[in-house]
Amino acid sequence: MDYADIVKRFGTSSTIFMTTSEARRGMERALSHTRTRVSTSAKVAARKIRGGRLRGMRVLAHMNTARWGSMSTADREEAIQCPCQCGIQNVEHVLTGECDYVLVYIDEMIDSVDYALCSETEAAQSKWMAARNVEEKVVAVIGMETRGVSPDALSEVASALKLLVRRAETALRTVNKAGESWPMDSLAVWAPGSDGPQMELQIDMVPEDQQMVAA
Repeated sequence: MDYADIVKRFGTSSTIFMTTSEARRGMERALSHTRTRVSTSAKVAARKIRGGRLRGMRVLAHMNTARWGSMSTADREEAIQCPCQCGIQNVEHVLTGECDYVLVYIDEMIDSVDYALCSETEAAQSKWMAARNVEEKVVAVIGMETRGVSPDALSEVASALKLLVRRAETALRTVNKAGESWPMDSLAVWAPGSDGPQMELQIDMVPEDQQMVAA
């Protein structure tokens, strides 16, 4: 597939985190399962990740629109490029550690899940402990077999995932809204170094007549 086709297809499949095979579908009891004893909002958060439907992502704004078919490759790339300038703003970019605006929130989720599972059985921890990078950690949470995990630990894991999705969606709305008024090279300086996103600080520093309030 050439680059023009990659851009036209919004980068990659929106179901990168859809880990369940046809053979196992219906046998698992993951966070998003209807019978899993977590809040409905946590189940919705898990389903958003699995379906690649985080609110605020630029690719969602252009899916199923008539205008997309008539745009040039350059215009398409500009329309769906993340302000961090590290890739097309789809679920793979946002939740695999590529996006500087969201990485700090993923790290916090990983720390929370580490703490929640540290006292659980080896079987309950196995898939999580086998994950070696950000993408694998997110996959491990989404596909975690919840039977065998204690209610308290399961509640903490669900809360961590829900918080990640909420923060990611807020960050995406904020930087994308700012991108409508500010050049991409100015937005790039908002991307964090080792200390995490500084979006609120940067927004507070813009002129009063152009200030934006984070969503």
